[in-house]
Amino acid sequence: PGASDVLAVALDGGAKPRGAVVFLHGFGGSFTLPCFHVAEAAAQAGFATRCPSTGPRGDWWSASGEAIVRETMASLRAEGIERIVLAGLSNGGAGVAQLAPRLRGALRGLRQVLDHVEHRGRVERPPGAEELRRRLAGRQAAGGHRGCVD
Repeated sequence: PGASDVLAVALDGGAKPRGAVVFLHGFGGSFTLPCFHVAEAAAQAGFATRCPSTGPRGDWWSASGEAIVRETMASLRAEGIERIVLAGLSNGGAGVAQLAPRLRGALRGLRQVLDHVEHRGRVERPPGAEELRRRLAGRQAAGGHRGCVD
């Protein structure tokens, strides 16, 4: 899309994808490594991956963030890809939750990866967050860099 940097990850060998994952990054830092991990898992299911960027804020719920997501999805449709899953990490996961109702009918699936959720002034960890953190730490200690891909 014209207004955003997008990392596009195609399937090996130029195979036609069954669909695509649009991965929304979180706040700050580079989104390249998380995008790679998502793309690795998506490829196992025959999906291509697109990782657009809003810049370091990761404010996908903003008007510009929504425009970037819509442009990315339009680009995929122009390539003949109709099956689109929206996924997000941290701020990207919050963006998925806020954009999903606005994109109703345009998506085949949603996936959020959140470290915590603020609910009524309290910060709560979602179910499974500590288990995921332990698994990732174990893989890192063992020298594996596959993130949460199983």
